[in-house]
Amino acid sequence: MSESDNNNRESAESLSKELLEHCKSESLSEEGLRGIIERHNVTPNNHHHHDLGSYRFFRNACHNVRVNEGIIGYLLEYFPDSIRAINDNGLVPLHLACGNKSVTLKIVQLLIVAAPDSVRSLDCNGRMPLHYLCKNENDRKAMQIFKLLTEKCPEAIRHADNNGCLPIHYACAERCPEFCRVLIEVYPGSERITDGNGLLPLYLACANNTIATVEYLYKLYPDAINHATVRGHYPIHTAIMGTSRRDDPIAAVGIVKYLLEFDSDVTLQRGEGKKSLLHFACHREYTDSNIHAGLEIIEEIYDAYPEAIEDDTIASNIHRYHQQEQSFLNGESVYSRQAKNFRQMMTPDDNGQLPLHTALQHNVRLGSIKLLVKGNPSAIRNIDINFALPLHVACQHHSSAAVIQYLVGLDTSILDAIDRQGNTALHYACRGAKYENIALLLEKYDAVSVSKRNAHGKLPIDVLWESSAVEDRESIEYTESVFRLLKAYPETVMNYNGNMKQQGTSDRCSTQNGKKRKLDAV
Repeated sequence: MSESDNNNRESAESLSKELLEHCKSESLSEEGLRGIIERHNVTPNNHHHHDLGSYRFFRNACHNVRVNEGIIGYLLEYFPDSIRAINDNGLVPLHLACGNKSVTLKIVQLLIVAAPDSVRSLDCNGRMPLHYLCKNENDRKAMQIFKLLTEKCPEAIRHADNNGCLPIHYACAERCPEFCRVLIEVYPGSERITDGNGLLPLYLACANNTIATVEYLYKLYPDAINHATVRGHYPIHTAIMGTSRRDDPIAAVGIVKYLLEFDSDVTLQRGEGKKSLLHFACHREYTDSNIHAGLEIIEEIYDAYPEAIEDDTIASNIHRYHQQEQSFLNGESVYSRQAKNFRQMMTPDDNGQLPLHTALQHNVRLGSIKLLVKGNPSAIRNIDINFALPLHVACQHHSSAAVIQYLVGLDTSILDAIDRQGNTALHYACRGAKYENIALLLEKYDAVSVSKRNAHGKLPIDVLWESSAVEDRESIEYTESVFRLLKAYPETVMNYNGNMKQQGTSDRCSTQNGKKRKLDAV
């Protein structure tokens, strides 16, 4: 090798190294590139610098979040051959740019103009640039880029990678519902196509995306919720697994709640190994970072189908579970055993209350309430010594409006029942300052008891005003409850004005006396 060739090789290696370090750095800029190129006396399309290896620097620039149109244009001007650079995984610059959250339409246009066939390029997994765009979390310019890619390569929307994943599969794992909708409009029916593992787009959304995307896909293809994968998993199983896949595990809780709300039959779906859904959720390997989300999911599943807690496989494996799971399961199992004790379920205590009354007063989970009702169905109509039904106790003491809905759903006539003092369910909710229960009774059940006075002449709103359970009378919840009660029975205002005048006089006297005492003290 001549001295000239050796110098050229060393110069090329030095240039390539400097460009690579800069293009993958957090300080990537046009100015930085210009400085490097000027130091090496590089001119546009200088073929003396053709020996730049695999042009890794250009691929790194396309992948760098600091990239912009100027940087890409500058590099292409000086190193036009870099556009054909392919790495060991078959990735071309367009793949990398489409996966970059900082990508812009102009960047993609520059790359396609420089290498028109790159829109059809496949990486080693059979993925096109469109696949990378669809799994890019940034929606800022995605729609414009999508239109450009599909205009240049219409078949890309129907192209499945080596695992059978279409662009819509990737989009449903990352993108907003609007973006997914456009993909499905371009390829109708793609929401029903499974990948190589039997995963529908809904599965990917349940594992990684938002409730909005899940809702869109579910409404588009409701039966997808009953479709099992090759491993026997249903969408709700992938939602549960999302606790360990997401940066925010709590997001998985919302997905599970949504699926349970729209189709309670999913609680009966058994996944791999024929585990019950509760067993499947309990059997996850939770850590301290996601146990809170995992426990919420377990609680929701238990509320939907509490009988699953009686599964022997749960009891035999409980020692393997996270400590918080063990605590929850052991606590709720008490009610499962109690519900099976017929004598105990039928025997009232000294206050005439059955175990159902007591459990409601102690604010136990909906699932446990269901088990107790199953153990004694007639208990929902049993009164205690004050003629209070379990519904009355629930309205005053329970924090979950879902429990109220459950009890009323079993027998709507209990809404009209009053206790010995003439208190209705709404009176009890106001006494306990249970704002969700008040809202439910007024809005869902149109409680006519809003205008009923008890034996002491008190309306429900009077009971709320006087309730010692109110912690903050300036809170939004309290204010909204008062507003709802006034709206449901406007005539209350007449009494309210009178009470306020009387209270105002009392307050003024108190204030004056306070001032007098203060002056006397001075």
